[in-house]
Amino acid sequence: MESAPGRNDHGGMARLLVMWNDPIHLSAAEAEAWVRDQSRQLLELDDIDHLRLTRLARPTHRHAQPWDWLLEIHLRPGSERIACADEPLVADWLRDLRLLGMRPVPLAAGEPLLLEREER
Repeated sequence: MESAPGRNDHGGMARLLVMWNDPIHLSAAEAEAWVRDQSRQLLELDDIDHLRLTRLARPTHRHAQPWDWLLEIHLRPGSERIACADEPLVADWLRDLRLLGMRPVPLAAGEPLLLEREER
């Protein structure tokens, strides 16, 4: 296994991933509107290059769905500040998710490894 520069879409940037559930007291549309609005505010931080927000779904009925959302926080090139999770703006955002019962889980993503099919 080896890292494959140029074959991934994060460009070697550090990433913070956050997964959470929809709150039970909001509709799916209300939850999405709230998430879009509140998450967009994170772009005010200089170290954040862009965000990628994804609604998650079960691949089949046989698999559990522990999380409803994934936010990928991509940091600017050269920024090694995964500690942005401790920035007041991010900490407040995470706290709001917790207060709404959304159970956020922040994770620091390491450098991905590309696994490719071997030629036969």
